[in-house]
Amino acid sequence: MRNLCFLILIFLCFCKGKDQTPICPDQKEFRYDEKSGVCKNCEGNIGYNNVNLEQIRKSKDAECLYLSKLELLLLMGDSVEIPGRSSYQKLTKYNLKGSALDSCELFFNNILEADLRGTNLSTLQYGYAFVTGRIDIFTKVPGTGTIKINGDSITCSR
Repeated sequence: MRNLCFLILIFLCFCKGKDQTPICPDQKEFRYDEKSGVCKNCEGNIGYNNVNLEQIRKSKDAECLYLSKLELLLLMGDSVEIPGRSSYQKLTKYNLKGSALDSCELFFNNILEADLRGTNLSTLQYGYAFVTGRIDIFTKVPGTGTIKINGDSITCSR
């Protein structure tokens, strides 16, 4: 009887171990955490995702990216030629949650209806441009320009 109980116990332990799925399947993917205002992976580590312009262009998902000094119009794709960069293109409905737009450039173009929760816009270099979208208490607004905040929405122009 003792051997039978022992075998059942081993069987149960073996079966339970086989059926478990990983608790944290993608440790490299960072998502914006609305409670803390930072980007975390499933293990709770803070960081940014790797920038993949091709993927962003297809999905408009630029969540948790460090886009330092990037000309933001490049998020639209290679079809935006140099002469077209001053023609009021619209980056509409992009997910920029938790991203750092440290010294990014946006001139003669617009970001409209973007998700800007937790986004650092404080040093955004922009002119002849509008930026509109959803914000939260962690969003850092631009240091220059006309800034209008209404609830969880922002409109910036310069």
